[in-house]
Amino acid sequence: MATPLLFAFWAALNPETEALFEQIRIDPVRVVTVLLIMLIVPVTAGMSIRATRPETADAIRPWVRRGAGIVFAIVVATILLGNIGVLGDFARTALPPVLTTFGVAVVLGWGLARASGLTAADRRAVTLEVAFQNVALAIGLAIAFFPELAGVAITSIPWGVVHLTLGFAIAAVWMRVPIADGLSAPT
Repeated sequence: MATPLLFAFWAALNPETEALFEQIRIDPVRVVTVLLIMLIVPVTAGMSIRATRPETADAIRPWVRRGAGIVFAIVVATILLGNIGVLGDFARTALPPVLTTFGVAVVLGWGLARASGLTAADRRAVTLEVAFQNVALAIGLAIAFFPELAGVAITSIPWGVVHLTLGFAIAAVWMRVPIADGLSAPT
């Protein structure tokens, strides 16, 4: 829900984007509607199914993951293929801040989870969630609110590719490293 506020904050820091941001009018009702559709409804549905019918949640989980992955891949591939030349030039400029953002997200996720006293398994989950959290949301909001400004969607793609690639790499390593830290789960 903080995405529109963060968008405004970061846009205001750069004089070029500040001028563009002042020309853009975003309907708050539409923002809430899109966030409800993309975040609140799926998360609430998933949590409700998990709470009331855990066996159903376990049965549909692999299919939901695959379906979400396929939809996400199609959206990213469509944007990539339509803007491959621009994206190549843009990646050189975008890569340093994108890598910095990923590093900060992982360090904050891990550090805050550790400071909260979470177990090693929970710290790993929080770290990956923070690293992955807004990739699909950024692309979805770019497409929903700025279809005429391809640069907005293009900006979110290198970020998504880096965060997902490095996040999955961390997850792959952690799958091979046993979890043992002596902390018990909070009661």
